[in-house]
Amino acid sequence: MKINNFIICDDIRDEVNRKTSLMGIYNGRISIRTADRSKLNFPLMMPMLSFYLNLSVDDGDQWPSACKLELLHSEHPPFDPVLAIKPSKDNVIIVKYRVAPFSLYEGDYIVRFSLLDAERNVLYSLPDQSFTVSIQETPSAVVE
Repeated sequence: MKINNFIICDDIRDEVNRKTSLMGIYNGRISIRTADRSKLNFPLMMPMLSFYLNLSVDDGDQWPSACKLELLHSEHPPFDPVLAIKPSKDNVIIVKYRVAPFSLYEGDYIVRFSLLDAERNVLYSLPDQSFTVSIQETPSAVVE
């Protein structure tokens, strides 16, 4: 089992031509700029945060039936949804998690994926991924 892509973005869209579009890709950091940090109330609410995972399944690997995503953060409430995985002819698994709305806290997040069998037992634990949410005081307020 090999991770080909792990991407955090604002939205994942399935296009009519069977392509997938990823909108607002983050590069390991979500930066929030604000004119006055003291006026922020956590958690901050993002309309949506999405997680895209593309895996290659090696010959001989057991095909998982589901994928579990865990988000670990010291303040974020437990989050561990499970999505079904459909069989594929080309030995590729694509998992698309869309979380709307998403409660955002400052600091480091660990993203942990587990691939599960039909009884929801862990077949494979993938290497942890991570991203950081940072707050910066600047004259203009935006999310990057």
